[in-house]
Amino acid sequence: MDLITCVLGLLALLADGIRCQGVYAPPSVRIVHSGHACNVEEERHTERVYTIREGETLELTCLVTGHPRPQIRWTKTAGSVSDRFQDSSVFNETLHIAKILRTQGGRYYCKAENGLGSPAIKSIRVDVYCESDFLDGRL
Repeated sequence: MDLITCVLGLLALLADGIRCQGVYAPPSVRIVHSGHACNVEEERHTERVYTIREGETLELTCLVTGHPRPQIRWTKTAGSVSDRFQDSSVFNETLHIAKILRTQGGRYYCKAENGLGSPAIKSIRVDVYCESDFLDGRL
């Protein structure tokens, strides 16, 4: 009987400790934006593509969940995933680029990590066009 009482007491203490610490969850990520994006089929994968006119403001928001709250990092590459990261990195939920230039197009990544499990990473390709592309028939 003493063994059962002891085990029940330990289980009660363990349950109290779990309640105090809260529920831990690895991060998850979703990218949202104002405007229109579409899915584009490439050779081996599908990717989200957001098209914006040169000179407009790009706003991408990284919606994250997880406990403890994940830290966010935006990075950008030009071209394929294997390209090296450029010097564009932001550490908050919304990436804001006023008066975007054509050279700022490329693939943008949102990475969220909180030390539990693997980091969550999502990407979106941003294509920047200018009005003359329409006039010249390139788009």
